[in-house]
Amino acid sequence: MNSKEIKQLIGLLVSATNNSTLFVGVTAKILLSKQIFKKNIDLSIFIQEIFDISFLNYVIRSRTLILARVIKHINQLNDKETTKLAIKMHNYLIKQGISDTNKEKEKEKEKKVKNKKNNTLDFMDKWIFGIMSQKDENIK
Repeated sequence: MNSKEIKQLIGLLVSATNNSTLFVGVTAKILLSKQIFKKNIDLSIFIQEIFDISFLNYVIRSRTLILARVIKHINQLNDKETTKLAIKMHNYLIKQGISDTNKEKEKEKEKKVKNKKNNTLDFMDKWIFGIMSQKDENIK
């Protein structure tokens, strides 16, 4: 999932205020995304702040268990509470700069790949130069 898709998900949270099914879907996509929450402990902190739910360690180790518990919690809420949660989640993700940090991470990855290519090309140039200089010495 790239930063454009993440921004779209965050935008969908606003329209999910009137539709609990859409809210469950967007929440599931966000909770399962490794680009938004790299570690499950980060996800656990997010859920604690948004949903006021805490889980035992065995639940935190599995994103699918976390998701099941969160969806179960959402299904027990009324429409007004779901709307409040959607707004709260939207504001939290924007405040944390989730979509902005993902852009920065993508740029860093691109730089690393470019540097890796340059390093490989530099290595190849040195290797070819070494072979060529050995041939020149053998010819003389």
